[in-house]
Amino acid sequence: MFEKLRNTLNMLLKPLIVTLTILMVLVVFMQVVFRYVLQSPLAWSEELARYLSIWITFLGAAAAIGARNHIKIDAFISMFPQKVRKFDELVIDLLQVVFAVTMLVAGGMMIPVVMGNLTPALQTSFGYVYASIPVSAVLMTLFLASNIYEDIMELRGVK
Repeated sequence: MFEKLRNTLNMLLKPLIVTLTILMVLVVFMQVVFRYVLQSPLAWSEELARYLSIWITFLGAAAAIGARNHIKIDAFISMFPQKVRKFDELVIDLLQVVFAVTMLVAGGMMIPVVMGNLTPALQTSFGYVYASIPVSAVLMTLFLASNIYEDIMELRGVK
């Protein structure tokens, strides 16, 4: 069940991140062309690129957790026996759940506060930018649930 969830999320998340990255590169390229070739800079391009970068970062963090590429000191962990390493991964995943739930709560509380504020150039709600926090927190939590299940199964010797 968790493997199917992980695969479905990856199937949706990775192309979305790639698409947002391509869009950001195109927007920045357009800005360079308009500014230096046409001598008429676009007012909205820098702002859109910044907000796309924020979404890419938060979605990328969720994708990294799904791929188990979170930050850790491999040299230190590799000194332990295999059973201790699996327990270490479980503890790290549980701590990341605490972080993701904190992000979800804090991000969810910020959205109503900023929803009425408009971005300077695009004149769209800041709520869409801040929504990247709880959206990525939910994705992280789903990936971490899958990771924790795998960790427990490996510690039990089932997998």
